[in-house]
Amino acid sequence: MSQDVGSAHPISRAIGLMEQALDLTRDVDPAYLSERAHRDALLDLSRLVDRAEALRMRLLRAADGPGGLAQSDGARSPATWLAARTRCGFGAARAAERLGEALDERWQRVGTALADGCVSLPQARVIVKALDALVIDPLPGEEVPAEVLELAEERLLELAGRHDPRQLEALGEKILQVVAPETCDDRERRLLERAEARASAATRLTFRRRGDGATDVHARIPDGVAARLRTMLGAWTAPAQDASRDGGAATRLVVTVGLETLITGLGSATITSNGDDLTRISAGEARRLACHADLIPMVLGGKSQVLDQGRASRFFTDGQRLAKSQSQRTCCAEGCTIPWTWCDAHHGGDPWGRGGRSDLADLTFLCPWHHQRAHDPGFTTERLPDGGVRYRRRR
Repeated sequence: MSQDVGSAHPISRAIGLMEQALDLTRDVDPAYLSERAHRDALLDLSRLVDRAEALRMRLLRAADGPGGLAQSDGARSPATWLAARTRCGFGAARAAERLGEALDERWQRVGTALADGCVSLPQARVIVKALDALVIDPLPGEEVPAEVLELAEERLLELAGRHDPRQLEALGEKILQVVAPETCDDRERRLLERAEARASAATRLTFRRRGDGATDVHARIPDGVAARLRTMLGAWTAPAQDASRDGGAATRLVVTVGLETLITGLGSATITSNGDDLTRISAGEARRLACHADLIPMVLGGKSQVLDQGRASRFFTDGQRLAKSQSQRTCCAEGCTIPWTWCDAHHGGDPWGRGGRSDLADLTFLCPWHHQRAHDPGFTTERLPDGGVRYRRRR
């Protein structure tokens, strides 16, 4: 930087100091870091990258409007200005511009949490997406009160401390059930029915022969149809497994709906495909699916399935796996996102060979790779507060 760091604007000074610090590490080999320092460096740097991005979005936001940097340089928008000068691509620049706008105009607490390093950039994106869904394109004559929006923003920021972006996105879709349960059911039904009607009207499917023995397929289909399609395709692409472990679950589509929702038509249901892909549908769509499907009722807490079998069998049953999938949708190892349909059924307590029981409470899903770690004496197993596990090599 040409300007002296000590006399520069605080933002320019901060950027200059970051550049100087990175210059110091450019040719340093990270292999000499201790294991603990390596972990800390990765975590701290990840947080700093997100905080730096928060600052970049603030600068991008300040470049907009009359007299802003973009117009002064003859650019149509800050995104076009940035894309032209950094060659990052307009899509990436526009995404940063739009997120910065949302954080500045609507969701300042999310912006502050990102700038402070309390949430990651991917978490901030899904929180903004969930909150914007409450205020953008609302139902006619219906607006979410400001106090409810504040509660939703506060609650999602709290949840970000315990959930990754994918989990947070699923929770965000249901945030009104948490902060305003008395008003959400009918609103959710109307929103889902409107979205399903729009998706149905926009549905299209085209096939184009390439002339080289292959065909390009282009489609736009409703989310519920896509969930079913993903499940069918997943049966072809899933890793081969012993039938005694997977029970044929890779080709099953699970629709979860409360009895009251099914009767009244208020609220929503969820489709689970490929193990952890959750898709919300209206109660009416759930009824339509029930008309042409084999139904397996799952009464949570009931006795319609044998969920405890003690020492009677070494292997867990199909019913046990399906029941467990309602609370665990992926491999339980920390950070692993392999869907439960591709996982092994593992005895989470004592192994069966050492007196363990094949009961639902003892069932946990592990992908084949982490299942090997679980039985490898060279690794320790640490149980986490959220029910997951962490494996580390013994020293």
